[in-house]
Amino acid sequence: MSNSNVQDATTERKIPLVFEAHNDKEDVAKNIFVELNKRFITITENGRKRKGFCMEDGSRRIGLLSQCHSLQTMVSLAQDFGLDFTDANIIEKQNGTIREMMDAVIEDVLELLYVKNENGDVTGYKFDASPYETDAFNETYSNIDSITWVISSFLLILKHHAHIHEVCKWESVLVDVIKRGLNYINNSFISKKGDGTSLTTGWNFTAECEEPSLYFTFAVCDCYISFYNTFEVFLKYLHAERNKEQLGGVRINEDDEKQRERYKEWEDTYKKNLLEYEEHRDDVVADEKTARHNEYNELIRVFRLINDINDRDEVRIENTLYEKLATNCMTVAKQVWACTKENLAEKFFYNDLKNTVTEQELKMSTTSDVLFNTVYIINIMLSAGLDADLELEREKAKRWGDMETVREKQREYDNLLESCMLAVQRAFRTYESLRNAGKDYIVDQFLIGFNENFDGHKMPISELRKLRMRVFSLVPLLIHTNNTISEYLIKYPHYNMRKYHQYILDNRFVDKNNKVHWIWERDGFFSGSNFYYVLSLKEFYNYHETYEDPYIEIHSKNSEQRKIIEGRYKKDLELPDGAIGKLEIEKNSLERANSAQAAEIKELKQQLENIERPVEDAVRNIVNEEFEKQFALRLSQAFSTTSKVLTLPSVDDTSDIPLPSVQKTTDGDETTSDDKKKRRKKKERTPGIYESINNSLFELIWRSMLARFCDSQIGTTITADEYLAFQEKVKKEFARTVRRYINDICYQSEQISDTENK
Repeated sequence: MSNSNVQDATTERKIPLVFEAHNDKEDVAKNIFVELNKRFITITENGRKRKGFCMEDGSRRIGLLSQCHSLQTMVSLAQDFGLDFTDANIIEKQNGTIREMMDAVIEDVLELLYVKNENGDVTGYKFDASPYETDAFNETYSNIDSITWVISSFLLILKHHAHIHEVCKWESVLVDVIKRGLNYINNSFISKKGDGTSLTTGWNFTAECEEPSLYFTFAVCDCYISFYNTFEVFLKYLHAERNKEQLGGVRINEDDEKQRERYKEWEDTYKKNLLEYEEHRDDVVADEKTARHNEYNELIRVFRLINDINDRDEVRIENTLYEKLATNCMTVAKQVWACTKENLAEKFFYNDLKNTVTEQELKMSTTSDVLFNTVYIINIMLSAGLDADLELEREKAKRWGDMETVREKQREYDNLLESCMLAVQRAFRTYESLRNAGKDYIVDQFLIGFNENFDGHKMPISELRKLRMRVFSLVPLLIHTNNTISEYLIKYPHYNMRKYHQYILDNRFVDKNNKVHWIWERDGFFSGSNFYYVLSLKEFYNYHETYEDPYIEIHSKNSEQRKIIEGRYKKDLELPDGAIGKLEIEKNSLERANSAQAAEIKELKQQLENIERPVEDAVRNIVNEEFEKQFALRLSQAFSTTSKVLTLPSVDDTSDIPLPSVQKTTDGDETTSDDKKKRRKKKERTPGIYESINNSLFELIWRSMLARFCDSQIGTTITADEYLAFQEKVKKEFARTVRRYINDICYQSEQISDTENK
């Protein structure tokens, strides 16, 4: 029997190496709890106030199924995802602590279960199908589906209290309900003779059914694995002990080295389980006010109560309710495998496992449960522990030296593993194909069928058929099944876990405003599907912590060692014949070539500067000297006069320029003859005056410069072309400087004139 751990997911955590990022499970738990908290309602029914969870949005009915679905979801958010049971402020507008909400649900479920006499005393339990409204079920004919949900929920509560070292205040009644439920299930087991080609063992919806149902059989086997997981901490030892006893009389060929090694491996595993068992059994908590035992011994005590094992006796599997349930589940698992092992990987099965359907036939139908049947088949076999049973049979044959049987059991085990993997992958591909074609409605929903006809009409079956009891959708069941295969059979990291985790996120409910909610079902919250989606998230985190986190931890712990290895490898690469060394040599060669080329370019530039610089310096010196010695004063006087002419003041007592005469016009306006002339000549004269002055001055300046420059050159005479070239050079290099210098002189002259006028 394999272990089943669980855990989950909105802060991103970055994962090194090949692993991707995923959301922190506590943050996701808060998001899911927000949605559950909204759906925790209070109603009044028959004069009694009730608190708990409805089954779907739009409904305000509370019942066994809806309460158990959401109770398990809520407790898992705390126990497996990390929320605090006692914190009343995990989210805004919280309806009390998780513990308080949990207690309210348990109280309501117990009230729903009680069968009371006229005096109000509890005489028994009735497991109905509420919140579906029907009077079909009673104490004698209870709903097996509801029983499995109640047992799983109550086991979860008892395990939680053992973990916190508290005795549950409802312990006695919860234990009693579990015992009654297990007895009812075991007594309702159907075992008929058949030809081995159809399902003849299992369970249906209530006692005295004659034909087994694949769905109800799946529900019971799922309940069984919940029971095993609750008490796994010591049951794994008890199973190993029983297996050892079964192998006790088997002889070993001492001459066969492989048999001796295998036997030693088996003995080592047994001794390890025994050591853990003995250590936990003798470990008692000192403070008996909070708990009589630690979690381990508290679970053993609860197991004793459920299976009526005296405190003085050793805890055991034999002759218990648990053993009877395990035996019945294994019986069904073996028959299911016998009926399906030839075709499970290639075909889909109807409910009786006798007839099959192809994928093409499925696509032509209007509605079908065959993909659900694939889920039920795989979970029945793995929950019952068929894989462990095949390993045990193989070990027995190996002990006896029956190698033919060993090879046969190994082939059967390999076939089981391969068939389960291929079957669930094929179911996924078929669903995706139907969804892409807009036909996923054919297979997406499972409605419970009631196919029995009791003699004497002990139950109104027709009434049940009208209920159309919805259980869950296909996708979360497929993901859960894939996770189960990964846990029990594959046992190593694989790509599909990432893919199916994305499926979970993609299938959240999206409202009309395109807001994504952390609840599941396309039309909003539905408690059954919601539970299985959360279960799948929990299993994903369990997978991640089992198969990926250890590698991340190794990555972190060995970072220094990795650096040493990387440094050593890098050193080898840096050798002359290494990849880095060769590149370094090539790089140095290119750098030397580039340096030589750069030096050559620099030398050429310097030579060019040595040729051009004396000419430019001589020209600049001539310009400076001419302006300073010969032209500055005359230019200042000339532009001072020019400025006065251009400004033409209307009245200026200090001006040397005589004012023009004034004449009166016939209409009384005063004008001058000079004004009229100025207006006529304005456009011709004003725009070009600076240009004319600059050009004239420039002509004078550069001629003087040229003469002096020529005088400075020994024995130099210039041709007409050289003369023109020199003229252009002066224009390009100094024209702008000359003009700016002249403008500055004009400005200074105007300032001097203004000062004199004042």
